[in-house]
Amino acid sequence: MNDEPESTSPRRKALLPVRAIVAAAVVVAVVAAVVLGAMVARRPVTVTVPNVAGLDVPVARSRLAEVGLFLERGDVRFSTIVARDGVIEQSPAPGSVLEEGAVVVVVVSAGSEEFEMPDVVGLRLDAARDALAAKGLAVQVETEPSQEPSDTVLRTLPAPGSRVRTSQTVRLTVASHGAASSALLPYRLDGRSFVIDPAPMPRPSAGDTSAPDVPLEVARRLRSLLEASGAQVTVTRSLTDTDTGVDPRLARARETSPAAVLGLSVETLAKGAAVLVPPSTPERASIFVASSDLARSTMDALTAARVSASQGVAVDDPILTVFLVPGIRIRLGSTASETDAAAFKDPAWADSVARAIYRALGEEFGS
Repeated sequence: MNDEPESTSPRRKALLPVRAIVAAAVVVAVVAAVVLGAMVARRPVTVTVPNVAGLDVPVARSRLAEVGLFLERGDVRFSTIVARDGVIEQSPAPGSVLEEGAVVVVVVSAGSEEFEMPDVVGLRLDAARDALAAKGLAVQVETEPSQEPSDTVLRTLPAPGSRVRTSQTVRLTVASHGAASSALLPYRLDGRSFVIDPAPMPRPSAGDTSAPDVPLEVARRLRSLLEASGAQVTVTRSLTDTDTGVDPRLARARETSPAAVLGLSVETLAKGAAVLVPPSTPERASIFVASSDLARSTMDALTAARVSASQGVAVDDPILTVFLVPGIRIRLGSTASETDAAAFKDPAWADSVARAIYRALGEEFGS
């Protein structure tokens, strides 16, 4: 029996070595780890927006930077609450969630603006509201019976020309609907012409900008009453005049032929109200008598209005002495007197003085 050797098939070689497979698995694992790490690194970090309102801009910028946010200056607004360069408001609002590196826009305060109170006396209420709102002023309204058309602004507190600040509340006194004042009977002054010379206020002491332009305040009210009675009125200066000296005021007065000239002034030292007449001269003897009569009527009217006044002589008055017509200068008081200074800030006092002068002129020249 012949033994034949068994035949065996040759072993097939592996397609990939085991080491290669292991190495590939390691590479895949490493790549996956890198990709996953990158994805995790790219995930945004969120932060909560802190409240920076009321803080100075540098402090607000630092506070935002602490949580990874940036500050950007936006609008600038006047404010009576937040000091200059402080943050009034912010966007997004405090408590909002932002990605780290985002921007917060802030509105910055320009401080509280101080300016002259606009002159809205004589305007209708709606127009006055709009003018004051445009300046950032709040408005409070009260009514008063008057001969003026309804809703006409009769006076303001603070008075025109006073220093006011943004967001301050202004009180407007307006003529009530269809009401007539029984306290002041109207006079007919058609065809009459009057000159009112409100002398400029004395220079205020350092830092004192609160006193209103009292002569101009009384002149404005008096002019309104006279014109409502048919008279023609020339006021020698206005609130916007840059030159309030004698020459420009006299030039305006000379443009008319008045029936009487009324001067209004405030002194530095002479306290209390007084009605002054130009001195008597041979060529002005009759004018002196007529001026004295007008002065007495004015004093009586002021007394009736509870404004006590003395009588005196206006020496070398540069306005009154130019005209050969009755003339008086009413000294309204002194800036050195606390009593006078308090009255100057009261619009009701200015109104009472104007009505008293109107009554005196009506008795002398009206019907």
